[in-house]
Amino acid sequence: MEQGPLSILLILLGQLLGILPQRCWRGPPSYLCPSAPTTLEVYLRHETYCSRFYKCIEGDAVEGICPLQEYFDPLSNTCLADESLCSRSKPRSVDVPGCEFCQEIFVPSEPADQFFVCRYDGFGRAERCPRAVDLCTKVNVSLKFVDGRCEPERLVETPFRIASAARAITSAPLGSVTEALDETTEMITEARDRLAGLSSSSGDKSEWSGWAGKNTLER
Repeated sequence: MEQGPLSILLILLGQLLGILPQRCWRGPPSYLCPSAPTTLEVYLRHETYCSRFYKCIEGDAVEGICPLQEYFDPLSNTCLADESLCSRSKPRSVDVPGCEFCQEIFVPSEPADQFFVCRYDGFGRAERCPRAVDLCTKVNVSLKFVDGRCEPERLVETPFRIASAARAITSAPLGSVTEALDETTEMITEARDRLAGLSSSSGDKSEWSGWAGKNTLER
């Protein structure tokens, strides 16, 4: 992306004076957390400190800290006495159209679980949606980046399936309309029941206040 002299001057001036933020997103990386309600458990590496981590609680990334001389292991989601866990590759940043001056905060990429977090200077930091575990089934769930947040595939795909079925109803021959309506009703009922189950299984966010205050990872 070519930048004119004025754009470059504004970027440099903002960085020197501390007026313009370098990152377009400020705060914990809650965009990596599935929206609430959910039965998914997600842990995240801290962007700066290897002895800290985040746990997704009700759609927010809540910071925790490991016990003394222990470090967060993203593979087991536990804290271990292993200093090698502090070794990590430098985040990849590339020139991303739409990032300059924070026109966009996030820019989707391919595959669907990858995206860029924009910086004010027009570059974006490559990110990937984390792995999630369904606490009800103990099964790993893939997340996709949609509308500024990492969401489970089943919640992403259901609205599109319903919309597709609705289009089929309007264009179907009269004899197959009843069948298409039954299919759409079944999908809507399935989505409603799933959301009702998530609402009943998710606890009050206040119950996590003790965990957040203690800031330690359960072993």
